[in-house]
Amino acid sequence: MGDWRVKYDGVCSRCGVALRTGEVAVYDRATRTIRCVSCPAAPDSEPPELDTGVAGRSARQEHERRAAKREAAVRGRWGDRIGGVVLALTDEPQPMRAWAAGAKGEEKLAEALDGFIVLHDRRVPGTRGNIDHVVVAPAGVFVVDAKRYEGRIEIRNHGWFLRPDERLHVGRRDCSALADNLG
Repeated sequence: MGDWRVKYDGVCSRCGVALRTGEVAVYDRATRTIRCVSCPAAPDSEPPELDTGVAGRSARQEHERRAAKREAAVRGRWGDRIGGVVLALTDEPQPMRAWAAGAKGEEKLAEALDGFIVLHDRRVPGTRGNIDHVVVAPAGVFVVDAKRYEGRIEIRNHGWFLRPDERLHVGRRDCSALADNLG
């Protein structure tokens, strides 16, 4: 819904007041109706339910898409019987496992964020990317990019005494780039 100018004479869908061409009104695309801007919200109407999304949905869909493509390729090459055996005896390629692990990590983080208002798996317009979680908390609104790493979190000095070069590590992995844009 948004304010716009009436293009043709009409009537407010709530109070019945005549709206003339050129007057400012509110147009509701869903119901294709107009109402005057002075109309209060309908007392018996509840605010629309917020679509919070599903944590890990796009990562899970990408994993399933890749798994289906792999299965079709293996069965196409070896046939249903032998292809089924090949699929049963071989592991998924690492990139496919990464998509599944990413989805699992986003789902676990969503559980940890229970109690906050969280919008999950939001598409970024004009790109193929997404935002994993948008958290609305008393301290503000935060964008959270979930990663599923395991290991001890620590700061390690890669430099020396007079010229320290501190890096963020999770387990054996240098995760400094993840924190570069903070602060």
